[in-house]
Amino acid sequence: MRHRLEATILPHYKKTYEEYVRVIKTRKGVMDRASYRKILAALHPDRVQDPALKKRAEEAFNMFTKIERLLLDEKKSPTATEPMPRSYADLMARKQRMAEARRNKRNGAAVQR
Repeated sequence: MRHRLEATILPHYKKTYEEYVRVIKTRKGVMDRASYRKILAALHPDRVQDPALKKRAEEAFNMFTKIERLLLDEKKSPTATEPMPRSYADLMARKQRMAEARRNKRNGAAVQR
């Protein structure tokens, strides 16, 4: 299984990952952050007094925040990427770190209750 992972699956994922990184790095954006903030502020549901329109403003606000990464330049709003594992050992180490982080998060949430 380790051999199959290192020989076939990881190189494919590495190639795909590099393509994703290339696409993200070339993202130019459609508007600057100041314009984005002005539109976002105008769409904020707290600015709408009419209860009938408040729901529509909330939906528009949520939609606009979801497309932030598409609208803004990569340099102004960077996309977090994690490096792909290069080997089976890297994959297992990452899996262990993620499991530990989930455990810590779960234990932290239990302590806060």
